[in-house]
Formats: sequence, C-alpha cells, structure tokens
Amino acid sequence: MRSSVIVLVTGIALLIPDFTVFLDIAGSLGASVIAFILPPLLYNAEFKDEMTIWRKYSNYAIVIFGVGGGTLSIVNSIIAIANGDIEE
Repeated sequence: MRSSVIVLVTGIALLIPDFTVFLDIAGSLGASVIAFILPPLLYNAEFKDEMTIWRKYSNYAIVIFGVGGGTLSIVNSIIAIANGDIEE
C-alpha cells in the first residue's frame, strides 16, 4: 500500500509542472480545516450546554476566519495557475 501511494504521488509530481501550486491548494484546505474549522465546531458540539453565548460566537468567528483564509489561499493559487505564474 505504501509503495503504491509513493508511486502515485511521484506520478502526479511528474505530471504537474509546478508541484508547489498543488501543495498550496492541498495545504490550504488541510490546514484551514484542521487548525481553524474543525476544533471550534467540535468544541461547540461537545460543550453546547455549558457554553456562554460569547464563547459560542467567538468560536464561530474563528470558523469564519478559517473559511475565509482557506478560500483566499485557494483563490490565490488558482489565479497563479491561470496567469501562468508557475515555473516549468
């Protein structure tokens, strides 16, 4: 299984002219979801009966920040691809 994953990733890296753009998109999705979106949502779900309204809204503000940052990063990467700002 591990060997097939390595071969697949290597094949993708060879096909994509600038692999860093692909990593930017994957990283922005993963990092924003893992660091900013899931933790506050899971906290709100777990402690919904014990939270103050301010804590609840501050957690939602963190989620909005994560969605906004992830979206901006993805849009920036797509614009870089569309403008041809990739190195070959």
